[in-house]
Amino acid sequence: NLGEIGALPRVSFPTLRKKLVDSIEALGGPVETGEPGPRGRRKQILEQVRLGRLSVDEALSQLRELGEEPE
Repeated sequence: NLGEIGALPRVSFPTLRKKLVDSIEALGGPVETGEPGPRGRRKQILEQVRLGRLSVDEALSQLRELGEEPE
């Protein structure tokens, strides 16, 4: 019952996440692949620029490939 969620004992996030993933798998649902989505990939690109591992021009090119328009 969803109304009982507040009554759950305190569990760590990793434990809760594993239980949810196990439940999703048991129900035949899709499971995360670990690959970042567009938002995660955008953050990775910007982090690479911040660390000096990627030029601004290269970052802009990669962001455009993601369908992101620079501001």
